[in-house]
Amino acid sequence: MKAIGTQMLQTERLILRRFVESDAEAMFQNWASSAENLTYVTWDPHPDVELTRNSI
Repeated sequence: MKAIGTQMLQTERLILRRFVESDAEAMFQNWASSAENLTYVTWDPHPDVELTRNSI
């Protein structure tokens, strides 16, 4: 199978796309800094937005 990278998926009401650096603040504030939100993933909560930005 040939890898095609991340493709954007778009409908009338939804857009799924890769994270971009400008998403870092919202990502950190809304879920990346919360242990409760990260129950089923393999990483620890981010202590600051810089770690979130670096992970994108």
